[in-house]
Amino acid sequence: MHARTRHLTLLVAALSACIMPDAGSQHPVMENQGNTVAAEDVSGIVDARLEQDVATIISGNTVSIRRNIDKLHLLIGQYLSAGRKPEAIALLRTVLTVESSNLEARVTLAELLDSIGQPDEARRMAMDVLNVAETETHLARIDAIDPSLRDNLEANNAWNAFDASTNGPRIVLVPAGEHDGFILREFGSRLNKLLKIPVSIKEPGIDQGIPERDPGAKWLDTYYRRLVYRLTLAQQALLGLDFEPTSATKPTRAQMETLIDRYLELGGITTSNTLVAFRSTLAGYDSRMQYDADRLIADTKRAFTPEPGEQILIIAAGDIFSGNANFVFCSPQPPFACMSNARYFGAYWNEPDYRPRLINRMLQAAVWGAFANAGLPMCTTPYCMRSYVHNLQEQDRSENRLCEPCRNLWKTYSGHEPTH
Repeated sequence: MHARTRHLTLLVAALSACIMPDAGSQHPVMENQGNTVAAEDVSGIVDARLEQDVATIISGNTVSIRRNIDKLHLLIGQYLSAGRKPEAIALLRTVLTVESSNLEARVTLAELLDSIGQPDEARRMAMDVLNVAETETHLARIDAIDPSLRDNLEANNAWNAFDASTNGPRIVLVPAGEHDGFILREFGSRLNKLLKIPVSIKEPGIDQGIPERDPGAKWLDTYYRRLVYRLTLAQQALLGLDFEPTSATKPTRAQMETLIDRYLELGGITTSNTLVAFRSTLAGYDSRMQYDADRLIADTKRAFTPEPGEQILIIAAGDIFSGNANFVFCSPQPPFACMSNARYFGAYWNEPDYRPRLINRMLQAAVWGAFANAGLPMCTTPYCMRSYVHNLQEQDRSENRLCEPCRNLWKTYSGHEPTH
């Protein structure tokens, strides 16, 4: 084992200068650093010096706490490992004074409160998370605190709150890719209440297929080639590969990632930062993969035939583009339209979860698609939620309501005036 590690260390040193291609031009990694709680220290030992440091930090002002928040998280992990729940609870409360949107810290605090016999505050804390969460990440832990809290989430897949004709205009939502169901259900319910026509979710939806723009795959392929073609057969065997990496064969993405991970992991401590950089950079590129909205519409047309009065709204989990555009929020081909919610999540911009904002953004894109599918003219009123926007900042500045002319247009089309 020692000889193997020494061999890999020498191998890493020889190739380290050529591993990371175009490092200066990489996209910044999008990490939600404020939404983590330090992993528990399995030793169960609390560092006394760390305790003293943290005591000094929290005796100061909030600026000091923000600057040293990692130390607080580290000490919380040690308290949890040592079973010192009161101290962990007190420190979590301090963390939330400067990281109020840290859902992981809030759920952990709720769990601790529940475990020491304070269920009412635990439920309130868990409900705070449930009200803003944009993913299902914390739902299982919330269920463990109080499964009845899930009753607050929308559970239906079809809505007709205003008893509109089921033979008249209606919208069918078709998911493309993987979505958290509670987001789609809340969105569907809100869309029905806004436009007052029936809305339903088509299950199962469609597969997104292979992204037409995949910067992660291109970057990974370049990284792989620069690494693997310098390895001898003996070095390949040392890595324990079950395939032969040659220029004549095209390995799968999983094979490329396995080889690179193994290479960097076996390199030991000298490459630990390089391994983190590799994974983070790949994740950053992957977040920018895009799917062709026109192709998704074509795939949906082959899968579903709309009935008279039906509008088909595809909701892509991945970012989308159309034609030469860098991206689009919604692309219509009546009676089909394709929207994406990828850029609407806080995590895309390294921002905290806030589901009301996410749903409002999705509603605006859906309204663009619904009006286009209805053949209604574009709106030029600046504050209207149908006004044309160039980016998400402009979309967020517009009011989340329709102007009077647009409400009249929709009433003429559907027989129902949209909600103000």
